[in-house]
Amino acid sequence: MKFARILPLASLASACLLAASALPALADPSGDGPPADPDPKLIDLELSPLEISLLAEGSGISVHEQIDRLEEQEAQNNLYAELHAQGLDFDGAYFDAENRLVLQAPVGSIEAEIALDIGLEVRAPEHGEDELRQITSELTSSVPVDTGLVTIAPDVRRDAVVLTVSGDASAVEEYAAPFGDAVVVEEGAPMAAHATFTGGDKAVISETGGYCSAGFPARNSSGDEYMIWAGHCLEGRDEIRDESGTLLARNAGTEFVSYDGQDDQDMGLAKIAAGVDMTSEVNDYGYGQELDASRGTWTPPVGTDACKSGATSGITCGEIKGYGYTVAYTDAQGREQARVTGLGASDICTAAGDSGGAYVAGGYAIGMTSGGPAGQDCGFDQGYVEGTSSFFQPVEDALDHYGLVYAG
Repeated sequence: MKFARILPLASLASACLLAASALPALADPSGDGPPADPDPKLIDLELSPLEISLLAEGSGISVHEQIDRLEEQEAQNNLYAELHAQGLDFDGAYFDAENRLVLQAPVGSIEAEIALDIGLEVRAPEHGEDELRQITSELTSSVPVDTGLVTIAPDVRRDAVVLTVSGDASAVEEYAAPFGDAVVVEEGAPMAAHATFTGGDKAVISETGGYCSAGFPARNSSGDEYMIWAGHCLEGRDEIRDESGTLLARNAGTEFVSYDGQDDQDMGLAKIAAGVDMTSEVNDYGYGQELDASRGTWTPPVGTDACKSGATSGITCGEIKGYGYTVAYTDAQGREQARVTGLGASDICTAAGDSGGAYVAGGYAIGMTSGGPAGQDCGFDQGYVEGTSSFFQPVEDALDHYGLVYAG
């Protein structure tokens, strides 16, 4: 998102337009663990030529084919949302390799029959998303910190929880074994939180120059303005400033605490400073075309195309890979810094300093950068970067947690 100084009233006659009508007080954070999945919603995608061209490049298709792909995603998503609004309950959904939205439901169920009748794909999973989420929660609590844990991922496409470790897989096999084929153990690289302020604007968080990238604007019921952000960007911080030293916001709370031995969530919020305005326009980092997040918030189905803006790697794009991930972030010494639950996953490239930055899809705010593989190289403004990955804090989960409304 973008920050801007608000001109004094004496020099801006129309400043009264900035006064928002009162909305209801900031709710106290409540509940433990990751929040429930947000409901599917009707969306109306609007993408800039920049986003379309970057996504087309990453998909290996033409711009016209990418437009068709996005229109198909929108139409199928909205059919899914309409079915949900009618009271039909599906056990997960995702876009497959042919860009078909697959809804999960038992064979012969009313959900399966109606979805098939309107032209959607249906799969009857052996386990399903709800079971995978429950297994993920149990493994998050049981796998010790000294096992080299990287991620615990409920992969709806594979219909399995993928337990990834950075060393010998045998270290976690005893924890995976009770779940049989519902858990797959793999080896992978360690993960790190990506901190070092338009979403994506550079925001300095330490006197030594450490920085994150700005998240999204929000308000409480009293009309107070906040930025929802990656929680680790706020840990141990009081003030957030821009590169010139101007105060942007003050820490108002974080759910991320390093080395506390507890499960964390990578969400936090900062109270916007007086005289500062935060918009839903996303920093384009030199492309000269706006990345918009003014249409609201959305938790899109797995397989949806998306882009992110960050102060280190600029604009990068890819697709959503999953939700409800547990990620063990490690420090430079290989120690587990925090075990974070409830994250989304993507193949969008992020790097140190991109943390907190804006993930967008079709004009909707979807998440804030949390982290990814340590030392991942994205270049700058490279669009799609093959073989990369990242994790993000879903926007709607953070808004619900803090009792805020989106202010984009």
